[in-house]
Amino acid sequence: MELKEKLQRVGKYEYVLQKRTVYPDQREVKFFLNETLYGLLEESAVLQAVNASRLPGVVEPVVVMPDVHVGYGFPIGGVMATDPAEGGIISPGAIGYDINCLPEGTPILTPYGYTVEVERVSRQSLLGGDREKGKLKEVKPVLKFQKKVKKLLKIRTDLGYEIRLTEDHPIFTDRGTKSAKNLKVGDKVPVYPFKGVPYEEPEEFTILETVGDEKLDKELRKRELLPLTSKSEKLPIVLKLLGYLTGDGHLSEDKVSFYGSSEGLKLLKRDIEKLGFTTCQTENWVYVSSKSLARFFEKLGAPKGNKTKKTFGVPEWLFKLPKWLKRLYLASLFGAKMNKVYSPNGKTFSNLTFSVSKKPEHSESGLKFVNDLKRLLEEFGIKTSKVESFKDGKSVRFRFHITSEGEILKFLERVGYEYAPERKKLGLYAVAYIRKKLFERENSQGKVWEAKLPKVSGMSVSEIALALKVNRCFVERSIYENRGSVRIGKDFPSFDEWIKKNTFGDFVFATVVEIEEEPYEGWVYDFTVSQKEHNF
Repeated sequence: MELKEKLQRVGKYEYVLQKRTVYPDQREVKFFLNETLYGLLEESAVLQAVNASRLPGVVEPVVVMPDVHVGYGFPIGGVMATDPAEGGIISPGAIGYDINCLPEGTPILTPYGYTVEVERVSRQSLLGGDREKGKLKEVKPVLKFQKKVKKLLKIRTDLGYEIRLTEDHPIFTDRGTKSAKNLKVGDKVPVYPFKGVPYEEPEEFTILETVGDEKLDKELRKRELLPLTSKSEKLPIVLKLLGYLTGDGHLSEDKVSFYGSSEGLKLLKRDIEKLGFTTCQTENWVYVSSKSLARFFEKLGAPKGNKTKKTFGVPEWLFKLPKWLKRLYLASLFGAKMNKVYSPNGKTFSNLTFSVSKKPEHSESGLKFVNDLKRLLEEFGIKTSKVESFKDGKSVRFRFHITSEGEILKFLERVGYEYAPERKKLGLYAVAYIRKKLFERENSQGKVWEAKLPKVSGMSVSEIALALKVNRCFVERSIYENRGSVRIGKDFPSFDEWIKKNTFGDFVFATVVEIEEEPYEGWVYDFTVSQKEHNF
């Protein structure tokens, strides 16, 4: 029997582990929890409280508050008193640690790719990390806490990421967990490179009232898909599926089909089932035999039948939605139809390209479609090439590119791919690699000026190179040439080499380059979440 099952409920919000239940010297431990928090109570947190109750001089009961979760030795939310006359001790660990204490304005990423400021988080799902597997997972906040502090630590990494937090905030590193105050320059910390876009509340309007058939309407209303409005709870999933269906799916009179990788199909299947439909799956595709769902997507603007012979485009109602909802449509469409990041020479990336093919009689709608996509990307600050058109057999193909690494970076950080997990992961690795190159360029640019100054004082080229730890050629070019931007050195690793040494599942490792303390008069926030590792 687990320890948790040995707790006796003695009140509406009160549970007790009687003395000597586990060990002869164990004192009484009391927990204050509702049923939801009891369900989330971790076995490890109960064990920590039991172990604390065995310390010298402890006055029973040891009390555990509703914000309980595993700490470093004593559970967070635990309270105990010791009597010096009975050999009582002072235990720094027993006062608890502030886990995930972040200041106002800190953006927190959610599964739908939008961020919300930490102080505004309520009941929406967040993204948490599985430290053992390096995987992202969806977590739910259960309780929210806040307090005022007078100082923070600001930590900056070589990938350009910064975070401000309390000094006792635990930081996961490549060598285990440390509190922020014990972090050192040079330590490596995992980061998730996707930034997303800030949350905006949609203005309410009706997208779809009926599909034109009362029987089908009834089926869709039963699944809360009609009426569909800009504030419908299921709209984010609908947008994702609509985008992917437009890119790599097939719509018939009574069947909706999606094609993709095995891992991508699992994600598609999960979302379809969240809409209330049963799926069938083969090795390369997942489908739903449903006339109501087929009609639903057709009315929303998905092309039916052969896409090359159909007039369709970005639905007009989509332009009225906030950016985070537009992103779901775009990222799913690009997850189906845009190429993955690729580095032909190992250090720079090829264009990201989107294209669509149309029969000549439908070419006008093809051109409008890609121009509408370009227009949407501009809303995210992403510049694209001019639209190219050319003959492709008996069809006309229209395409545009995202060319420079700066624009590729913005696309992968702000939009990215949905339903294409490997493509998405590779894209986020590319984000970190580009950011690392930018850091190296800035660092080298600074050394250009450092190289010029000592020459004025009479130092030789060799002496300057030795002092700056750079090669002689770099110093000579910096001093004698009108050097503008600097190139990445030949010893900079290739993309594939960098991935092998600096990634962990969904995360990349960034190196801490600066830690500074800053004054702060304000609130910091913490959550209890439905995940044993208590992170978000």
